[in-house]
Amino acid sequence: MLKHHPTILSIVASVLVMGSVGLAHGQQTDLSFLLTAAERTGFEETTRYDEMMAFLEVAVSQHPDLHLLTFGYSYEGRALPLVIFGKTASTDPSVLRESDRIRIFIQGNIHAGEVCGKEALLMLIRSIAEGEHDTWADSAIVMMAPMYNTDGNERGSEEHTSELQSPDHLVCRL
Repeated sequence: MLKHHPTILSIVASVLVMGSVGLAHGQQTDLSFLLTAAERTGFEETTRYDEMMAFLEVAVSQHPDLHLLTFGYSYEGRALPLVIFGKTASTDPSVLRESDRIRIFIQGNIHAGEVCGKEALLMLIRSIAEGEHDTWADSAIVMMAPMYNTDGNERGSEEHTSELQSPDHLVCRL
C-alpha cells in the first residue's frame, strides 16, 4: 500500500540516505526533510493516513523516548496510532497509569474535517523527535493520537465537509 505513494517513498529514502541512527539524550537532530502534507502545500492539503503512518515511523525512530503504538482499529480496519513520549520502562497502560509523572493526552482529527489538530500534532511529534522538548520527559508522559477518525480523514470530500466553504475540502485555517 505504501509503495505507490511518492511522498512516502521520498520520506523513507531521506531517512535511508541520512541514516536512522537515532537521537541520544541531550542531542538534537535535523528532521527538516520530514514535512506534513499541509506544510508541503502551503496548507492547501492535509496529510492522508498512509503518509501520516510513514511520518510517525520516521519520527519515533529518531528519539529513544518516543514510541508508536495503536489503541484500536477503525470500522474500516485502520490502526489508530498513539505516540507516547516519556521516560518510561514500559508503554503498557497499567505501567503508565501507575507512573508518578503527569499524563497528558492530546487527540486530533476527531471529525473528518478537523484536520488542523492532526497537522499540529505531527509537527509537535517532529519537534519532539528533534530533541526540542526533552525536558518534558522528566516530569510528564505525553500521549498523542494525531488521527482519531482515520476513516473520515480518508473519505474527506466537499460533500462531507461543505460547511467549511473552501475551494479545497480539507485545509487548515490560520
